[in-house]
Amino acid sequence: DLSDNEFSGKIPASIGGLEHLLQL
Repeated sequence: DLSDNEFSGKIPASIGGLEHLLQL
């Protein structure tokens, strides 16, 4: 959860979520 919060803080949640999943 913490990593998600930091990630969303840098970029939009919509794009952040997709990018995060793609990176994984």
